[in-house]
Amino acid sequence: MLGWFRRLPAYAVNGLCVSLGIGFVQLLVGAFASSGFAQAASTGAVLASLPHLTGRAAATVRRVLAGGLLAALVALVVVATCEHPWSRGAVIAGISFTALMGMAWGTRAAPLVFSTIIGVVFSLARPSSEGALSLLFASVCGVALYSIWAFASTKLLEPRYRTLAIFNALEAAAALLRARAEVLSHHDLELHDETGARFEQLNEEVRLAQALQTARDLVYPATAERDVAVQIAMISRLAELREIVLTSRLDLDLLGHDHAARYVRARLALGLRRLSEALHHLALTERQGTEATLQSYPVPELPNLMEAAELLEPGDMRARLVPVVATRLRYLSEEVEALRGLLLGETARPSFAPHVLAQYVTDDETWPLGSVVEHLSLHSPVFRHALRSALAFTSAYFLAYALPWTTRPYWLLLSVAVVLRGTLDDTLSRRNARVLGTAVGCMVVTVLVPASPDALLKVLFVAAVGAAHAFVNVRYLLTAISATLMALLQAHFTAPFETGLIVERLLDTVLGALFAWGFSYVLPSWERRSLPVAIERALAALATYSQRALSLETAARAEQRLARQRAYDALAVVAAALKRSAAEPKSVQPPIKELVGSLDHAQRLMAHLSSLRSLLQRRVAQLEPHQTRAALIEASQLITTELSLTPPPQVHRRREPSHAELPASAVEQEPLPWLLRRLEASIHDATEAGSAARQAFTRLADVD
Repeated sequence: MLGWFRRLPAYAVNGLCVSLGIGFVQLLVGAFASSGFAQAASTGAVLASLPHLTGRAAATVRRVLAGGLLAALVALVVVATCEHPWSRGAVIAGISFTALMGMAWGTRAAPLVFSTIIGVVFSLARPSSEGALSLLFASVCGVALYSIWAFASTKLLEPRYRTLAIFNALEAAAALLRARAEVLSHHDLELHDETGARFEQLNEEVRLAQALQTARDLVYPATAERDVAVQIAMISRLAELREIVLTSRLDLDLLGHDHAARYVRARLALGLRRLSEALHHLALTERQGTEATLQSYPVPELPNLMEAAELLEPGDMRARLVPVVATRLRYLSEEVEALRGLLLGETARPSFAPHVLAQYVTDDETWPLGSVVEHLSLHSPVFRHALRSALAFTSAYFLAYALPWTTRPYWLLLSVAVVLRGTLDDTLSRRNARVLGTAVGCMVVTVLVPASPDALLKVLFVAAVGAAHAFVNVRYLLTAISATLMALLQAHFTAPFETGLIVERLLDTVLGALFAWGFSYVLPSWERRSLPVAIERALAALATYSQRALSLETAARAEQRLARQRAYDALAVVAAALKRSAAEPKSVQPPIKELVGSLDHAQRLMAHLSSLRSLLQRRVAQLEPHQTRAALIEASQLITTELSLTPPPQVHRRREPSHAELPASAVEQEPLPWLLRRLEASIHDATEAGSAARQAFTRLADVD
């Protein structure tokens, strides 16, 4: 494989694959059919390519076929009504509403929904209904040919996608360690500096969670493939590394702010940066496939945190805390060393059975109608967005034909379709990128078209198709630039280049973006509407994970991990909604203080539970069974009660663990006091998380 290809990220590989597929359909159909038929087939291929994402071949070809055929079918309906503008407006409204109700199935339906909407927009380019059936046949041919390409190319690229998924997870883990080091470095500086660093760490935690889930979706279903066992083990190691990073925040507030405390934090930050560099090197090795370089690149030596003990006064309780902090850093180093060993060919440790791993995969090929029926209410964000979008598309359709320029009125509708999102935050982001990208694309076309031969422009068109596809979820500005190149070059191939088209494209884009922005306030789906359900699910997931984690049953390890993943996902939903709400009017924003407090204590609870699981696994032989089991059962019951939306009895309230309650002996000597203290801290944070969540839930209950 070429060296340059090894350096491409997964989305770029996917975009390149799409470009080659569109080119394949154009060349094949163009060699045996008329230009009109070839153009219609190419359009069908473009529509089919929209759901072509990185993933497994079988799932990819199903999405490609479904998206392409749905788009071709709705295009036929719209073209058939082109002689009746009012009827076509009603058809556009009905199709767009029905398609967007498909978001009731979640984000996995988004590519199919978008393909359908774009099929409607493309069909508006047909001036009459003559030859509608021929158009459908040509589009279906393009969809069929592209589907063959999508299956074959994805099947060939599946191993590469798995490798790149592991690379992304390793890079995300390295970034998380760097972000954690920045938090420690900013701890003794200004408060706003530390707050910014903590926010960056939260972003990196979300990034790692997404990268791990993408890797699971690609790797776990391929358990029969060669070398997949190593990749499964690497995912498991990275998940454990994330747990250790999560626990690393615990107890550091007990260090204080004197010279000894600053020394410990500085050395800990240095160790995290060194491990981050090692993970980055492992990621490059995984991507490039150059394991031999690892032989001369061992895991770096870590700073000795125990030197801080010399700075402490005799009897200082922190002398018992520094070894705990040093041990956590050593655990991180052990995980990095284990990852290095896996890349060097060491035998992967036994993992779960395939049917257990399948529970971690988010791909779901079922499409129950009941999920849609549940959202047939004005209280549903999905229903509100579908109705809002249908109104916006229909209004834009009639407005486009009333404007002084009507050469390509569907451009206005296209801008509305790609800018109007389900939330105001996403709409604003798309609006700005769309306008700027269109302006840049118009300038590029103005310069290139007069000075370039048609052959070069056709190559540029195919490349623009792939770039627009590759960056749509990564950097939409590049997608907007590429989409403008596609649209203007396609118009140029049909008729000689005209400067007026540049102006029309820019005006339609600006007007469409403003139109979409305005309709964001029609039946708005403010984040506060969906947060009550998200809060309830997050508390339930936390309670379930607490019950699984506070168990001595070794057979429940798979259930523990699955419950942990669901808790992470549920908290991420709340955090994402809170982040998006920052773009909303202050009068409708959710109770930010309560939600931030609840999330912070929920994350601390997750960290406590991770620390408890580690302590139980490593020290179980030193713990008295009956006393340990009784303490775990009591803590589990109290945490479950505190995480309920029903206010718990006051008798269950526990005081916050004080600094003086740090156990007198090291954890290696007497682990039980450390276990009891960690349980008490867990109950405290569960109490605070539940209390803040209930306050937020109460304030959200008055949503109209």
